[in-house]
Amino acid sequence: MSRERNDKLGQTMMTMHFALQKAKLNVRRLTFELETGKNKVSFCVHGLQRDFLPQNDEL
Repeated sequence: MSRERNDKLGQTMMTMHFALQKAKLNVRRLTFELETGKNKVSFCVHGLQRDFLPQNDEL
């Protein structure tokens, strides 16, 4: 098997996996902070967008 192709595919899968995990964590944190009345909503939403969208060089 082509190691280079495997690494690229593996990296893409890991990037997607971690992006989804981060997104879930950020949504959970956003919900928690809404419930506890903390004023960090925009920070969480920005974090979600930044963490969830893969960078071009990661694909």
